[in-house]
Amino acid sequence: MMSTGALIFMVGAWTFVLGLTFWAYGRLLKADASHEPLPPPGTSL
Repeated sequence: MMSTGALIFMVGAWTFVLGLTFWAYGRLLKADASHEPLPPPGTSL
């Protein structure tokens, strides 16, 4: 079994990572796509 400190650190790290991920996706989904510049013609994605 892991020590208590290691368990607290692991839960805190995952909370930070997942929180940052959902925050970034939320910002992307709320962003207005009309302000995003279009790629030049002929650019393959």
